[in-house]
Amino acid sequence: MNKRGDYWSTTLLIMTIVMLGWMSYLALTNSSPIERATGMSSVLLFNFFDEVETDLIYCDKALEYSFSDSLNELLLNGGFFEIEDKKVGNYVLWKRDVDECYPTEDRIKKNLGLYLNKSIVEKLDNNNLSGDFEFKFEKEDGKLKILGEPTKKLNYSRDLDNIHIDYEVDPVLVLFLDYDLDEIMLKVLEVKEIVNSCGDNPTCWGNNADFDWTNDEKWFMFEVNIGKIKDVFGETDLVLKGAVYFGSSLGEKSLVC
Repeated sequence: MNKRGDYWSTTLLIMTIVMLGWMSYLALTNSSPIERATGMSSVLLFNFFDEVETDLIYCDKALEYSFSDSLNELLLNGGFFEIEDKKVGNYVLWKRDVDECYPTEDRIKKNLGLYLNKSIVEKLDNNNLSGDFEFKFEKEDGKLKILGEPTKKLNYSRDLDNIHIDYEVDPVLVLFLDYDLDEIMLKVLEVKEIVNSCGDNPTCWGNNADFDWTNDEKWFMFEVNIGKIKDVFGETDLVLKGAVYFGSSLGEKSLVC
């Protein structure tokens, strides 16, 4: 979580205010503040804020553990989000005859954010948390910065001995990685150039395509290596998959867009 220092400063301030209010209440009711406030209520209060911090750390880890799988899923789906019904075999069609449906930079980032959100929401559900995130991808100090902004806050409502607490916090997610998303678009443009210059000529493809491809008459299917990405589990190979068809018999539903 970013700005942990700010978070704990705010938390300590809130805890101090709550405890001072509680002490004042006890004094007004002729109770012993030392006997009452340093007992079970204060222990439960500290445990509560420890629970909040643990949940925030879990949210951070959910992003860290989800990114490489989400990116890989995006690439295997040709840069698109959940389009199994649009695949031809294991490939997403980028071009059919004169109609094109190449992934764009904006679409790649948007769909990567959707895969990330899906994966993180599943992880949070397993930890009895909930929430959706909108993601931004930026370059900062030579690294990829992933920023996940929550669409709603985490809400906590607890009765701790004689104290009732309603508390909410924004679980903003931040992750920095040594990866350049621009590499994906460069490979898309590389494929597009071969498609436009070679058409359905396998000899031309063989002489010019610097990636793995196969063809079946007018079908051309390709798998483009986009290097590796390091994550908590080691390194993940990244492969961008897609296909083009130089005929028109498939119908409009064969294209994603």
